[in-house]
Amino acid sequence: MTAPVTQFLGRSVASFFLAIGIGLSLSIAIALIVVQLLGGQTFIDWTACQFGLSDKCILQELEQDLEQERQKIRRFRERNRELEALYERLSRLEFASESFVIFYENKDGEMTVTTGHRYASLIEPGKFVKGWCYIELPSPAGTSRNFFIANMNSDASVTPSHITETALKHAGLSRADVVAARERCTWPEKTA
Repeated sequence: MTAPVTQFLGRSVASFFLAIGIGLSLSIAIALIVVQLLGGQTFIDWTACQFGLSDKCILQELEQDLEQERQKIRRFRERNRELEALYERLSRLEFASESFVIFYENKDGEMTVTTGHRYASLIEPGKFVKGWCYIELPSPAGTSRNFFIANMNSDASVTPSHITETALKHAGLSRADVVAARERCTWPEKTA
């Protein structure tokens, strides 16, 4: 009696596993049919990519990486153009930031009286820094030399240069000549 019970139990267990296998197979088949009907190609492709079964996935990843690198290169080029424009602007500002001098010549008398005005920069062209005034004297060598007669500070205060009697004699000038020349200096207008 144990043999028929064992046979019955063996067949029951085999039938149970067969039923489970058939059920799983049918479930998988139905799931695949549903996935296919609902646009399952992407799901199948995704599954194949996850398990490394498709070269298509590698190509897609490479294309995505390539597009990201192209975008980086575009951003670098745009930034490079911006930096070049800033560098050019800085070069212009650097040049413009240097101080400059304007000279005025007064040739109304016997001697030429020259006045120089130094300004802070082209960026601030109205910012007067200092000024000076001199007489151009001919030298025995045929060139000219400058004989400074006055200075102006940034507050527009004029200070006559200290000139000794020896310097006057050497230049062939009198004090009256220097005073007359100072009156011909071209100073900027004082600003309040």
